Amino acid sequence: MTTYRRFKYLKERGYFDNRMSLKRAIDAGRFPKPVSLGPNTRAWTDEMLAEVDARLLAERDAASSAAE
Repeated sequence: MTTYRRFKYLKERGYFDNRMSLKRAIDAGRFPKPVSLGPNTRAWTDEMLAEVDARLLAERDAASSAAE
């Protein structure tokens, strides 16, 4: 079963503080585009967020190993 997460979840988890930052990250390709659940409802799946987490961890690890 697919779980969908809306902006409130992203904000609670510390991904973004506001919708404009989210929009900029999506436009820049740093965050996946949401899935449309209705005319005014957008959300991200847990799988999409897991991919973001994995990418962010890889970038962090690469940056820390480059600093050594």
